[in-house]
Amino acid sequence: MRKIPFLFFALLLTACFIGCENEEYDNVYVEMTTDVVPTEVPTLDSSSTHKYKIMYGGQSYRIGIRAVEVSKGQLSRVLLSTFDRERREVVVLDTAVTGSLATAQLIYQAPENLSSDTLPLNFIVVAYNVAGESCRREYAFTLVQQDAPLTAMQGITLYAQEGDEHPNAFSFSRMLPIRSSLSDSSEVSLYVSRNAENPDVMTREWRTMNGTYFIKNNSFDYARATRKTVTSAYRSSVSYHIVNNLNTDDVILVGDEDKAIGVIKIQAIYDDEGSGTDRYYFDFKPISQK
Repeated sequence: MRKIPFLFFALLLTACFIGCENEEYDNVYVEMTTDVVPTEVPTLDSSSTHKYKIMYGGQSYRIGIRAVEVSKGQLSRVLLSTFDRERREVVVLDTAVTGSLATAQLIYQAPENLSSDTLPLNFIVVAYNVAGESCRREYAFTLVQQDAPLTAMQGITLYAQEGDEHPNAFSFSRMLPIRSSLSDSSEVSLYVSRNAENPDVMTREWRTMNGTYFIKNNSFDYARATRKTVTSAYRSSVSYHIVNNLNTDDVILVGDEDKAIGVIKIQAIYDDEGSGTDRYYFDFKPISQK
């Protein structure tokens, strides 16, 4: 389990003694509240509506937690986590507490740039007492991804001839330029192909070592690229493990099997005969920032 990097919270813990009776949860009781207002959505036949608790990717929400040790004993721990099918379990809060009452107020930023337009997102809150007893409650939400413009990684340079300070490959898993000869093949998403018979000639060709797919699509609107437009264009095109005849202003969609990774735009190609510094200069808009 890991802490989510986009969580910022102000935590208030209060300890005191309180009398409470709750047979359903025995000696421990816990609840979670949010400022999410249920949204009424028409059913398929439009004969009625159903209320959904919707969170929008990138937006912040207030979350409150209240835990009580109803037998006037001592609480020991409060845990809040989320679960979805893409990220699996993510710990939001895991803190030690004392006393018979603990409250917490958090600001939670809903995750964005996931591959699904909508995704079930469950919050699980658990409170423990010093005797090892616990109370667990689960709250269901629907996470909706807003189709915001993608952010570009600018000024990426790959060299035709690999060298100490001349990376000739790029890793989409690490989101950085690398040297193919010094990297595991699983990391080499894209590398500059060389002409074995005449290495001084720029091939204007990229290949992959880890099964990445390429699609050259110069009609794609790179400037207004979003997660949805990249995904749609990638899935509706024929992809290959090689892309050639590269030129300045080429737009290249990249992906893994049927999942789009992002889009590249070549800003410049420097092909200086005999210089040994032939290189590609491009920008990359990933669907998911690492």
